[in-house]
Parts: sequence; C-alpha cells; structure tokens
Amino acid sequence: MGINVFTASGRCGSDMTVRYTPAGKAIGEFSLPVETGYGENKKTSWVTCKVFGERADKLAQYVKKGSLVTVTGAFQLDEWEKDGHKHSRPVILVNDLQLPPNQQSQQGHPAQQPQGGYAAANGSQPQSSQASKQQGSYQDFDDSIPF
Repeated sequence: MGINVFTASGRCGSDMTVRYTPAGKAIGEFSLPVETGYGENKKTSWVTCKVFGERADKLAQYVKKGSLVTVTGAFQLDEWEKDGHKHSRPVILVNDLQLPPNQQSQQGHPAQQPQGGYAAANGSQPQSSQASKQQGSYQDFDDSIPF
C-alpha cells in the first residue's frame, strides 16, 4: 500500500470555477503551478485542484487568479480519449486548503479549512473542528525535554 499525499503552494492560475453534478453536489476547480528543477532546468507544470461539496461554494469567492494558496490532497491522473487521441492531466483532490493570514484578516475568512474535500467526495464525514483543536502544536510541549 502506498501513501498518496501531495502538497503544493503557489499563486492560482485561474479563478475557482464551480459546477454542479446532476445530484446538486458542487465541484470547484482551479489551476496551480508546480515548479521543479532550478536555474536553466527550472520547469513549471500546472495541476488542476478540485474541491468538493459545500467547501467549493464557500471558497470560490476567495480563490481567485493570483491568490496565494497551499493545498494538500491526493494526487490523481485524469485520463480520457477524445477524437482518437488520449489525453491526461494531473489533478489534486484537495483535503486541505490554506489561505495566508493577511488574506484572512482582509476578507474575514478562516485561514485553514478543516478536512472534508476528498473525504466528503467519498461519502465519509469530514472531521469536526473540535478534532483538529485537539491536535496539539509544538508550543504544547514542555521545554525540559532532553532531545
């Protein structure tokens, strides 16, 4: 069994667009650049980020072209055939999306959305914010730990 976790940070290449399934479920999509290499070997690839459910509706007003975001989710390669030609594109099924703190204060929007994007798409319940509050931070540890 492999682990499928992808994290990327960058400025959105497009506004989030939201479409709806016949059942009325929202699917939000936006593009994000991913850079590899350095110097003359630097290459930029674009990934499509998908956000599902109620979060897609709520985040669409904040995820605009040029907005700085950090996404974490599962990597997937969408493949299809059109006119006899095979096509593919890299997709991130977003579990977590973070906006910078300065965007939070300017727009009154929380900087981090609790999990729910990919989990909600699979029919499981998103974790409550109470569960994420129970996860401690590095400040919760005693300074006298000898390592």
